[in-house]
Amino acid sequence: EEELILGEPVIELLRKIGDRLHLCESTIDNSYRKYLELKKKVKKVLLLQHHAKHKRLLLSNENILGYSIYNSLKEESSPRSIKEICYFSGISKPLNILQIEKCLESNRNMIEPIRRLKPITAKDIILTHYPYIENLAFEDVKQIFHRLNCIEQITFSPATTSAGAIYLYMNFVKKSKRTLTQISSLFNVTPMSIQRFVVKYKNYF
Repeated sequence: EEELILGEPVIELLRKIGDRLHLCESTIDNSYRKYLELKKKVKKVLLLQHHAKHKRLLLSNENILGYSIYNSLKEESSPRSIKEICYFSGISKPLNILQIEKCLESNRNMIEPIRRLKPITAKDIILTHYPYIENLAFEDVKQIFHRLNCIEQITFSPATTSAGAIYLYMNFVKKSKRTLTQISSLFNVTPMSIQRFVVKYKNYF
């Protein structure tokens, strides 16, 4: 069953507020999606923090709707003041909107776990560098990847591994002479590092 705010369906009330604020239809739609999203976040915070302050105003659908409009406009780079939004939304205390923002910001890590980027790999580096190497095609790259997959454990950094693999493949498989200096310059690693990789893994190439 669709919930009501001030006796009206949320989307209908949002459209009326949008008319007063002269909001376009896309902003109203974004605000409604934001409202549903923020309701879940607030409930999650309160579920994890049983003794949270201002619980009643945080659970107020009216306050969440006002904050949703404020938040959506800010994301669209056309912000309006909280005071203005509250006036046209019939919210008597703008401070309540700020309390919702404060609650969500202070518990951001709780409701939005930090997403760690995957570490860069030698294969990633090879894919971004191989177009700059003459006579090296994508089919060659797949051959290099196959050889790297055959090595159980590589103890070198991704940059050194990619440079070493390219050097070995170009000189001993492709028979297209490349110097240590050329490869080290392209991959920004020392010739000595590449040489160490070559000595340890040349049998795989």
